[in-house]
Amino acid sequence: MKKKEPQIFNITDFDKGEKEFLFISSLIKDGNFEEAIKSSKEAIFKYPGNSSFFILQSLAYSFSMKNNEAISILKVAEKKFPIDDQVHYQLAKIYCIMGKYVEAENHFIKSYKLIPKDDIIMRSDCLNDLGILYEKINKRDKAVEKLELALIENPNNINAQNNLGKFSDSKNPSIPKKNSANDLFLFQSLQVEKYFTNKKKKYFKNNKETQRILDIISDVWRENILPQKDKLKDMSKTEKTSWFKSIKIDFKKNISEKSTINKKDPFNNFMDDINENLSFLPPNSFLLLPFLVLFLNEAGISSVRTEEISSGKKPTEEEEGILLCSFDMATVLIDVIMEEDEDNDDDVKKQLFEDALDITSEYVPKVKGRAMILQIKDKLKEMLNMIGSFNYDE
Repeated sequence: MKKKEPQIFNITDFDKGEKEFLFISSLIKDGNFEEAIKSSKEAIFKYPGNSSFFILQSLAYSFSMKNNEAISILKVAEKKFPIDDQVHYQLAKIYCIMGKYVEAENHFIKSYKLIPKDDIIMRSDCLNDLGILYEKINKRDKAVEKLELALIENPNNINAQNNLGKFSDSKNPSIPKKNSANDLFLFQSLQVEKYFTNKKKKYFKNNKETQRILDIISDVWRENILPQKDKLKDMSKTEKTSWFKSIKIDFKKNISEKSTINKKDPFNNFMDDINENLSFLPPNSFLLLPFLVLFLNEAGISSVRTEEISSGKKPTEEEEGILLCSFDMATVLIDVIMEEDEDNDDDVKKQLFEDALDITSEYVPKVKGRAMILQIKDKLKEMLNMIGSFNYDE
C-alpha cells in the first residue's frame, strides 16, 4: 500500500517545528551541511506548510557550493508560498551569487513588495541589495535611487550609507569613488575608539552592543556630518580627524524601537551567535576567513580549526590574536585592490602592500609572506568582484 503523502499546505505548520528548526540551524552553524540537508528534507515532509525549512535547506545547499540545488528547492517553495517575502529574498541572493541578475532583480522586487511595512530593517536591506545589483550591471542611477530609498526606510542602515556614498561620488570622475565610504569609516573608527577608551575596554561585548553603538554613530554622522559633506572634499585626513574627534556623542541615548526590529531571516539568529564569538572583530568578519586560510595555516590555525571557527566555535586567546592580525591584513589588501581599481599611484599601492607584509611578519617571515599575500589578495579580489561591493562587513 502506497504511503500516504502529507497535504501540500497546512497553515498550522507555521506554529510548529520549532525544535526541528533550531536543530537544523545548529547543524548549519556547525558546518554540517549534509546532515542539515537530510534533516530539512525530513522536516519539509513533516511540516510542508512551513517555508522556513525550505529556506534552511537552500542555505545548506548554497554553503555546500550547490547553488543549482538551492535554487531548485526554493522554486518548489515559491510555488507553495508565492507571497512569502523570505523565499523570494533567498532566491534573489542566490541568483546574484550565480550571476543571474535578471532573475535576482525580479525576486528582490517581489520580496520588497511583500515585506511588511513595519519591518523597516528587512525592507531597507532588500533595497540595499537591489542597489548593489544595479551597480553591478552598470545601472548607476537606479542603484543610487534604491539606496536612497533604503535610507528612507531605515536611516541607520550603515551599509546603504556606505554604498550610496561610493556610487554617488563615482558619478563624478573628479571625486575618488571611495571617499565617502572612507570618511564614514574614519568617523566610525575614531568614535568607537573614544567609546572604548571611556568604557576602559578593548572590544564590544557582543553583536547586540556592536550594532547599538554603530547605530548611534550612524545617527550622529547623518545629522552632523552629511549636511556639511561638501567641505570634506577640500579637507586633509588630519583636518577630518581633528573635526571628527571633536564631535561628542552621548552613547547612553536610546535607539528608536523600529530601528532594532529583528529580521525574519531564519539564518539571522545563529549568524548573531557566530558574531558574538568573534565580537573582537567587526560584525560578519567570519565571512572573510575562508579567503585567509593560507595565512591562518602558516600562523598556526589549521584548515579544520578555521572551519570550526567560521561555523561558530569560540577561538582561544592566542587564536584571537592571529584572527585580528589576519583581519588587519585583509583590510589593507582591500585598500590595495581599491587603489588598483581606481588606477592610483603605484607608490601608494606598494606602500600598502608593504604595510600588509609588516602586519603579518609577526607570524610569517617576510620572505615567505610576500608570495602568500599576493595569493590572498587575488582571492579577496575574486570575492569582491563576486559580491559587487567593497563593503566587506555587509
